[in-house]
Amino acid sequence: MSENGDFSLSGSGRVVPYSEWSGSERTIVQVIVRLLAAQMISKCDFLLFDEPLEHLDPRNRRALASLLVSVSKTSPTLKPAHRHNL
Repeated sequence: MSENGDFSLSGSGRVVPYSEWSGSERTIVQVIVRLLAAQMISKCDFLLFDEPLEHLDPRNRRALASLLVSVSKTSPTLKPAHRHNL
């Protein structure tokens, strides 16, 4: 995140602004930001994410699912998902 709050990816000597990210990359960052915000400002016993894995490509679906499983080990989290195989 830049000093003014903009997200970007960097790699191979190139900075990619948020506006050029794929839908999957945007979705992952949006879920992460929501998780962080909820953990910082809420005392809820659970967090509700409605189908957070939908519209992601298989690689990013696995990455986000792994992240959500890791987070759920340290904070109570409910993750309803349309995919029954998770």
